[in-house]
Amino acid sequence: MKDHAQVVSRLAAQMALKAGLPDTEVEEIRLAGLIHDIGKIHVPEYVLRKPTLLTAQEFEIMKSHAAWGAKMAELSRARGIERIVFHHHERHDGTGYPGGLSGGDIPIGSRIFAVADAFDAITSDRPYRKARSIDAARKELQRCSGTQFDPDVVEVFLRFPNDLWRELRAEITGQGKLLSTLDIANSPTQAKI
Repeated sequence: MKDHAQVVSRLAAQMALKAGLPDTEVEEIRLAGLIHDIGKIHVPEYVLRKPTLLTAQEFEIMKSHAAWGAKMAELSRARGIERIVFHHHERHDGTGYPGGLSGGDIPIGSRIFAVADAFDAITSDRPYRKARSIDAARKELQRCSGTQFDPDVVEVFLRFPNDLWRELRAEITGQGKLLSTLDIANSPTQAKI
C-alpha cells in the first residue's frame, strides 16, 4: 500500500484523459487521488491494519475517513477536490457511502476514481489478503459494472491494455520505464463518458 495514492492518482488521471474530460477536471481527479485517504489519520491504527473483517462499529469508524478527507481537502482550497474525496466510496447502485448517491448524481471524478481505487486495491497486497492479478481485477471490475461502478467508466478502463497498468505501476514504484501521458491521451481508444 506504500504507493497507493500515487498509483490511484495516475490511474484515475489516465482514465479521465482517455474519457475526454477537460484538463481542469483531469487535474482535480489527479490531486484528489493523492489525498483521497488523508482522512484515515482519524481512523485508529488497529482498524486500518486489522487482518480480518471489520465489525459493524469498526466499519462505521472506517467510513468516516471520506468526510474527514473532504474537510481537509476543503481547507486546501483546491476547488472540486473535496467532492471527489467525499464521494469516492459511493456506488453506482446507490448503496455506497457517505451520501448513498447513485448513477449520474455521483460526481464524474468520484466515479472514475472509484474504478482506479478498486483496481489498485485488488492488485495490491492488503492486510487481509494477497494481491490478485490484473486479469482478475479486470474481471472483478466488469462483474461489478452497473452495481458498484459506472458501466461507462468501466468500459473506458477496459480499453487500456494490461501492459499500460503494469508499466504505470512500475514507473511509480521506480521499477520501470517512463510512460508519456500525451501518448496515452492521444491513443485511438479515447471515449467520451
